Amino acid sequence: MSTASAILHLRIAPKNKRLLQQAAQVVHASNLTEYVVSSALRQAEQDLLERRTFVMKGKDWDTFNRLLERPARIGPALRKLAEAGDVFHRTA
Repeated sequence: MSTASAILHLRIAPKNKRLLQQAAQVVHASNLTEYVVSSALRQAEQDLLERRTFVMKGKDWDTFNRLLERPARIGPALRKLAEAGDVFHRTA
């Protein structure tokens, strides 16, 4: 478990704070901060996940798979990169 050291200040309407406090009590969060942080992190992960995954149906899915299955086109830049060797063992 990491130690929290960063501070995030929020200004919200009193009615919104009451709503958050009620929700924190309902789920038995140890305090309002724990509830708000865990809820915000859960939503942040979901928001990021939605941008990493996508759904395709029918012809779009078939086209996508066809493109993935065909051989890669190796252009001059890719060939040069591949011939450059391991980037982690280069000397400057």
